Amino acid sequence: MQADAGIYGPLQYSQGWMWTGLALLVLVLGWYAFVFLGTGQQKVPAQAPRFTPPSDLTALKEAYLQAADPGELQRAPADGDVGGRTELYWLLAAGAFLLALRETFLELRQWRQLRPGQGVRT
Repeated sequence: MQADAGIYGPLQYSQGWMWTGLALLVLVLGWYAFVFLGTGQQKVPAQAPRFTPPSDLTALKEAYLQAADPGELQRAPADGDVGGRTELYWLLAAGAFLLALRETFLELRQWRQLRPGQGVRT
C-alpha cells in the first residue's frame, strides 16, 4: 500500500465565517421581530373622546383654507375661450385614440385569419 494516497481531508472553515453567519442570523431575526412587533395591533384608548361640533363654521372654514393655502385660482374667461394648452391636449388625445382604434382593427383582422391548427410552435 501506498503511504500517500493523494486524498486530502476537508478544509476547516475559519471561525470568522461562523460568527458572520450568526451575526447575519441575529440581524434577520431582529428585522422580523421589528416588523412583526411594530405593525401589530395598536392599543386603542378605552373610550374615544366625545365629538363636539364646532360652534363657528365660517371661522373653521377659514382656518382650513388658510392651512391648505390654495394659492391663486385662475378661472377660465367668461367668453368660453380655452387656452392653447387645452386645445393641444384634445388634439393629442384624439390622435392617440385614432391610432389605437386603427391598431385594434388590425389586430382583429389578424386574429380572424388565424385558424385553430395554426399558431406559434414551441
